[in-house]
Amino acid sequence: MRAAVGPDYPVIIRLSQWKQQDFTAQPGRDPEAMEEWLMAVVDAGADIFHCSQRRFWEPEFEGSDLNFAGWAKKLTGKPTITVGSSA
Repeated sequence: MRAAVGPDYPVIIRLSQWKQQDFTAQPGRDPEAMEEWLMAVVDAGADIFHCSQRRFWEPEFEGSDLNFAGWAKKLTGKPTITVGSSA
């Protein structure tokens, strides 16, 4: 990505840990797995993560107060945007 747009163009990617057809689908079932696939996107040149989850106010992992965007920021150090609210 970075090579295609140059160093001064912000690369923002929207991604999700759930699927409309399967609310329990998670590419990263724990912080370590999530970090592995997120860092591949960072290495490709992403500057900001626009993180979608079913309900943005719910924690991503049991035992943590962080939602998907919070974990993405913690794991990558990149800015994040949070979104999500589906019944």
